[in-house]
Amino acid sequence: MPNNAELIEIPFNFWAYLQSCAGLPMNAPLCLALWQGVMYCTFIIGALLIFWAISHYVRYRMQLKAALKAQAERDMIADADTIRNFTWAEAGNTISEADMTDPRLADKIKRELDQKRLKKSAGRS
Repeated sequence: MPNNAELIEIPFNFWAYLQSCAGLPMNAPLCLALWQGVMYCTFIIGALLIFWAISHYVRYRMQLKAALKAQAERDMIADADTIRNFTWAEAGNTISEADMTDPRLADKIKRELDQKRLKKSAGRS
């Protein structure tokens, strides 16, 4: 097992090795392992960056396609029969005779509706 002095010298020795390899050509036998490692790491980092860019581009295209599809569905206009099925009369404007059990109540509601219609028509003219 190395002692503390040898452990402290490891980074200094590695730094000296890097400095000597920086001054030598890349095909020097002493530095071949270092430069191969640097090239492999560079290749892996570049491949990861390319994969990241492609995955973001594909994700963006999928989101764009979904957004365009949703926009097309929102812009689609239904035909008249479908619109008629989902249209309700304004509350209180229509009275079904079958809904009224008390005739006095039905007459009172009809009079009030007629008064509201007169007020609306008077306000418009």
